[in-house]
Amino acid sequence: MSTGDRRTAAGAPPLPSETAIARQTLPNGALLLVKERPTSGVVAITVALRSGARDESADDAGARNLLARAHLLGTARWPTEDQLRRAIGATGGGIGVSASQELTTISVTVPVAEQQLAFEVLADVLNAPRFDADQIIRDRNLVLLDIRRRSADPAPLAFDTLLETVWRDHPGGHSVLGRAETVERIDRDRLLELRQRAVVGANLTVAVVGQITAERAFAELTNVLGSLPAGAPADRTPHPLPPRAGDERIGRFAGQRQAIVLVGLPIPGRRDPDRYALAVLDAVLGSPSGRLFAEIRTNRALAYVAGSGLSLMSDAGLFYAQAGTEPGNVERVIELISSELRRLIERPLTAEELGAAAGQLAGRRIMAEETSAAQANQIASLTALGSYESAESFAENVRRVTADDVQRVAERYLGAGRTIVVVQPAAG
Repeated sequence: MSTGDRRTAAGAPPLPSETAIARQTLPNGALLLVKERPTSGVVAITVALRSGARDESADDAGARNLLARAHLLGTARWPTEDQLRRAIGATGGGIGVSASQELTTISVTVPVAEQQLAFEVLADVLNAPRFDADQIIRDRNLVLLDIRRRSADPAPLAFDTLLETVWRDHPGGHSVLGRAETVERIDRDRLLELRQRAVVGANLTVAVVGQITAERAFAELTNVLGSLPAGAPADRTPHPLPPRAGDERIGRFAGQRQAIVLVGLPIPGRRDPDRYALAVLDAVLGSPSGRLFAEIRTNRALAYVAGSGLSLMSDAGLFYAQAGTEPGNVERVIELISSELRRLIERPLTAEELGAAAGQLAGRRIMAEETSAAQANQIASLTALGSYESAESFAENVRRVTADDVQRVAERYLGAGRTIVVVQPAAG
């Protein structure tokens, strides 16, 4: 069985179909992707590691976020976070790390002339992080401050509450930041234990985009990643969320003036064929010229902001409609949101709305991939999640969506089982 076959049998993501992307798999299972852009003035590298909130228990919530951050707290060659960031910042480039429900990403972008430094930094970050205990404690305290900030900020509190309610039966159904009581218990030893399982070839997808040949990029990445153990891939057993029979309403208090209203429902993940129709539906409802903004803000002046969004994992998702309004307008705003959802179910979109939504989605995707850094992030992250497609392919698929498709997914996913979160101003 070849290396590629082993990765497929272990549940690894399929390769992208974009012919402009060169591919190579290392003996340890790490998947390398290179897109040459001869006219670009930079080299961008994104490492996507299948390690996220869904890989931790409720008692360990927040551990994967701390693990991700610890990789930039200093290395053997650059002992502190400040020294590490300065090394890249002095070139005019940047380095960053983030964690989500399913992935950790580490990104480095530099001018072409500094590409060797980018690979050297990445090698140290992945192979020789210091995980200094004192720095980890300081960073943990920063995360605890962020957790407290979000719990006191109406909009983040509303979204976190909605996500954790709709996704409560899913392994990734908790905040990436975790909870204060769990984060406080996570120390250096726990992070080293998690790193041993997570930072392995079977979990790695790396994309390089910019003015660099595939041959050079593959050689550099082999030096960076080749000594990592193969390990075992993270468990990605699908956990689709069934629709709920009845509505659920949750109240919270935070802030001083505005009330936040969120209405959410479970939808399929980013690999499901319905994702294109759901994206069009969201564009019709939630864009700055969409139905929710027009009806709630423009026509009735009942909200400061109004719109909708999709939050997607590979196997489960969340649709939400949102508005920020005066406390006395909450019930009216909820009814208007519900009315707009019913209208999608009962009446097909006009040809004008359908075309505008598809054009908006296609254009947004093209603009989102304008830079080499954005392309590296898209290629690495979406390939690791098993859902990469080129901007051209995405545009073609959203333009194939019909009014009947949108009406069908609206009826299937938006008809019942709503979760309504209302965050009212805290008592003065």
